[in-house]
Amino acid sequence: MIRLSTLLYANTVVCALVALASCVGAVAPSSVALFLALSLAAFAIDALGLRRPPRLAINAVSVCALLWALRAMRYNNVVETFTGAVLLLISVKMLEEKKWRDYLQILGLAVLAVLSAAIVSYIESVVYYSMLISVLSGTELVLMSWYDKDPGARMTSRQALRTIGGAALIWASMLPICLAFFFAAPRTRSVMTQFQRPGVETASSGFSDHVALGSVKEIQLSEKTAFRAEAPFLPPRELYWRGMTLDAFNGTAWFPMRRNFEGERFEAQGEQVVQEILLEPGFHRVFFALDKPLWIDSANAIDLGDGIFANANARMSGRLEYRAFSSLSPSMKPLDPSGNRRIYLALPEGFMPELREITAAITYGKGDREKAEAIMAYLAPPNFEYSLSDLPASDNPLGEFILSSRRGNCEYFATAMGVMLRQAGVPSRLVAGYQGGEYNRGSGYYIVSQADAHVWVEAWDRDAAAWVRYDPTPSVSSEMAEAETDRKYNLLSFYLDALNYRVSKIFLEYDRESQWEMLGGFRRAIENSGRLAPEETGEFFRYLWKLAALLAATATVFLAAVAARSAMRRRRDREGALLRDFLRVMKRKGYEKAPCCGLEEFVSSIASDIAVSTLARSFVLIFEEFYFRDIPIDADTESELRSILKKIRAG
Repeated sequence: MIRLSTLLYANTVVCALVALASCVGAVAPSSVALFLALSLAAFAIDALGLRRPPRLAINAVSVCALLWALRAMRYNNVVETFTGAVLLLISVKMLEEKKWRDYLQILGLAVLAVLSAAIVSYIESVVYYSMLISVLSGTELVLMSWYDKDPGARMTSRQALRTIGGAALIWASMLPICLAFFFAAPRTRSVMTQFQRPGVETASSGFSDHVALGSVKEIQLSEKTAFRAEAPFLPPRELYWRGMTLDAFNGTAWFPMRRNFEGERFEAQGEQVVQEILLEPGFHRVFFALDKPLWIDSANAIDLGDGIFANANARMSGRLEYRAFSSLSPSMKPLDPSGNRRIYLALPEGFMPELREITAAITYGKGDREKAEAIMAYLAPPNFEYSLSDLPASDNPLGEFILSSRRGNCEYFATAMGVMLRQAGVPSRLVAGYQGGEYNRGSGYYIVSQADAHVWVEAWDRDAAAWVRYDPTPSVSSEMAEAETDRKYNLLSFYLDALNYRVSKIFLEYDRESQWEMLGGFRRAIENSGRLAPEETGEFFRYLWKLAALLAATATVFLAAVAARSAMRRRRDREGALLRDFLRVMKRKGYEKAPCCGLEEFVSSIASDIAVSTLARSFVLIFEEFYFRDIPIDADTESELRSILKKIRAG
């Protein structure tokens, strides 16, 4: 026998752990550590029967924990801070002696924590946590309603499984309604809300549409996914994902000049590759694609030239799926190579004469390509070292990098080369995007994280009449270009990420446009019935098959839930059906059981017919062996009992 209170307590602990798991990526590590410490203390008190702290002390701890969590609240982290506070309240509530109201409060806080995590987190696992907490909530409410009536109740293992299974079936029965709501409800590509102000400088790695030297002293690598791209496996040296060209330099920062001019169109060179890209929310306008992008297949994509494609409307705050067409080539040959490129030589007047002297010394008498190679060699190890910490942050960060520290990240190396090329009379610009990515061989797509954000250089080669890519950053040009790295993914991680990716695509592809497209197909078919062209007829039937598939999927889930519930009912009612059949047969034989009479007392009262009495007693003894021990009657026993009933009926 299982105590009801034990089952309710275990379900509550699981609810709290699900809430914690959903919030790990959205709250500070200190909040997670405090949650675990308080929860372990609560578990020790409950398991060992230790003396519980006074409620007044627990309330004081709650207030202090709440104030401690809210101390770091700012305009850009309201939801994250609130989520951390909710986690702390859950752990504090676990310390209290729990009545049904306390269980209800913990459940409510757990659900609130999962919902809060869903607002600020873009990881797909939040969907699974939400589904799991909904199932657990149903179980919790069923157990609490029973606990409220009889706190000391006990149940068999069979009853416990029935309770949990019943709650799961209720959830499964509601799933078709949720699916129907998903397919029919209006939707948007934007996230529900966003409390992060676009453009705020942080010390975390990631794409930016400008490069500002000296803004941070250290950079923390972020493993958050930037986008996934279905593409064939390529050598690491080909994995440059172009985002934005940065043309103007003011002494400390590079930024694009897209407001003032339109870039050049270029020829398709090298192997052409198609990519299916699922872009995570990033609050920028840029479409990423393998270098060099030829075309982006998306409704709002506009070609800005120089291989740059942007959203025509606004920054893309939600997920976006698009197809990209690229030519893999280290050079970009404009359709019109005679254009004026003096803007790519511009520098602040009198900028860094010391660097100009160094540049002149290493590039004297060389052509454009030789100058670029000489600058690459000058910036290579051991002269310079790649680093993400202790970055130059003075008033002249480039001067500090070149003349003293000689330590920097890709922004410093690319800036140094871009400036030195301009000082040497070679037009140059920076390209911001991503480099590298982890390839999921089983599913055929790249996982590109924010840690892969990168900046490289394009220099104009007059002899080739083309822009040529150079990457002076040592860690990329010498290590990542030599061999594929597996930074964080193993086989299980790849499998789970592939599952998340496929689910995300299913939910993203059926968006508001798909709804209107389907409805428009039906409208055109009805308005032009009998006059459809062959291609329109095919389109109509494709929509019809889509709708039939959606209805079939919804109906399948609903019927499966109904069938499972009916099977459980039939199994639970097997004993009742046998007893009703027995009493019905006995009544036809002239023996009717009184409501207040037990089964054994009833068959003992049958004295006139020894054969019927013997068979009836055999039936009752076998039936009671299972019924009063709360053991399900198996198929063989049911067959034996029905054979006895058949003999009674025939006797």
